[in-house]
Amino acid sequence: MDDQQKQGALKAQDEMMEIADRLFQEGKSEAEVRKALSDYLDRKRAEVQKNKG
Repeated sequence: MDDQQKQGALKAQDEMMEIADRLFQEGKSEAEVRKALSDYLDRKRAEVQKNKG
């Protein structure tokens, strides 16, 4: 993994933590937070595939 990939991974991790924190503060259940994070990762994977293609 090169430095750019590491920075991208760390940025995504930070974004996921912010999403989880915000949703828990809004009173969302763990299942709802997991679903939101799963959706986030799906969107990110789609972006990467689109950019590679």
